[in-house]
Amino acid sequence: MKFNKTDIDILVEAVLGNINADIYKHSKNFLYHVTNIQNLSQIKSYGLLPQFGETVKQAYADYYKIDDREDSEDDQFQRQELSFDGILFFSEKPMLHYAHQGLGQYDLSINEVLLCVVKKNDTIYHKVSDYPKFTDYKGQQVDSVGYESVYNLPIMIETNDWFSFEEQTPVDLIYGERLQQFMQENFPEELKSIERMVAEELSKFKEGVADKYAEKEFNIIDPNTQMDLKATQALKPKSTMGEYIGDLLEDDYYDQYDNEPRPSKPKVLSRIFANPLTLDDFQNSVRAVSDINGNLFVAETAGRFFHDDVIAVVKKSKYTNDNPFIHWYRNYNTNLFVFSGSYINFYRMSNKELEIQAVAKLQEKNPQFAFKGE
Repeated sequence: MKFNKTDIDILVEAVLGNINADIYKHSKNFLYHVTNIQNLSQIKSYGLLPQFGETVKQAYADYYKIDDREDSEDDQFQRQELSFDGILFFSEKPMLHYAHQGLGQYDLSINEVLLCVVKKNDTIYHKVSDYPKFTDYKGQQVDSVGYESVYNLPIMIETNDWFSFEEQTPVDLIYGERLQQFMQENFPEELKSIERMVAEELSKFKEGVADKYAEKEFNIIDPNTQMDLKATQALKPKSTMGEYIGDLLEDDYYDQYDNEPRPSKPKVLSRIFANPLTLDDFQNSVRAVSDINGNLFVAETAGRFFHDDVIAVVKKSKYTNDNPFIHWYRNYNTNLFVFSGSYINFYRMSNKELEIQAVAKLQEKNPQFAFKGE
């Protein structure tokens, strides 16, 4: 007769170090937090403490007060104060490549990884969907996490994230040869794919999370995304690029420092297309906007301009309307579009129901792409 292990059995085996069996994999009561082995001593002494890591600070410190900078009342955008001092993220399977991010080390070694096993409890929550739906560890939907409404939780919490604002005591710390054995026996596919995954993730990470946000939100463009626009614009758009609706031109201005008037012929920063069939001929991380009728308008290039500039082109076309627009970014070179940070923080529709309907129409009209909110 085969007996099923109880949670008590699992914890006893963990304490005794009998980790050879797939005791955690087949229990839904445990989650994983991956970090670097350098943190082992601290975690043994104090447990897992919520904090904002360097990667999170680089990506979100322009929106939230999570670093040591002092804000000025003269700042154009006032950063949001958070009601918690840090956050811990967890996953349902070990994501070992996360241990390498933010350390400046790009060589792959499982010896750098510390896997923390945490038992689910009433201080851990799960983000199920973007509109937004959160549940507690038992799967019951919640309207708040601590004292915060789910609508006020920060954008750094993404769909499918497990997270907590409270310190956690791991039931097990797995590393070294024991981790290698544990992964081979319980998550062999994850172990096989880690080299490919880390290479891909770290190539993106090397570009700099902060640089990407600076490029998108503040128009500090990465020179690697430049292309020969003149050559491109001389070509007839491919039918797969959708309906060409106009050019986004550089704003008319006069340089007050060099006293140089702009050329009489405006510079074309990007062509704008409606409802493309594919993104094969669009640059990585391009801006896009959508209207409440489900139309998607995509800039061909990732240049020095804003979402409002794309909207200005749309309003001069047959699609002109005064209804609100949703601001998107293409996620690198994928078919996924995500909300822009500026849209989430400054331009978001006040009518949530209208936004949900607009995204649904957008997905119905453009099924070849995926659209992800916060």
